Amino acid sequence: MGQSVSQFALAWLLAQAPWIAPIPGTTNPAHLDDFLGAASVSLSPAELREFDSAYSKIKLMGHRADPFTESQIDK
Repeated sequence: MGQSVSQFALAWLLAQAPWIAPIPGTTNPAHLDDFLGAASVSLSPAELREFDSAYSKIKLMGHRADPFTESQIDK
C-alpha cells in the first residue's frame, strides 16, 4: 500500500467515525511529516474489513495499567 505503519494506524482511526480526531504527539519534525501523510491514505471498505477481521483474531494479554490505576479506570 505504500504508507508507513503510523500513517496506516492514523488512517484506520480516521476511518472509524467522522468525529474521531487522533492527536499524535511528537517533538520530531520528521515524525510530524509522517503523521500528516495519513491524511492522504484512503482505506477501502474491503481493506477495513480485512484488517478488522485479522485484528479481531489477536488475543490481547496483560493489563491496561498498574493495579491501582486500573482500579480507578471506568468508575
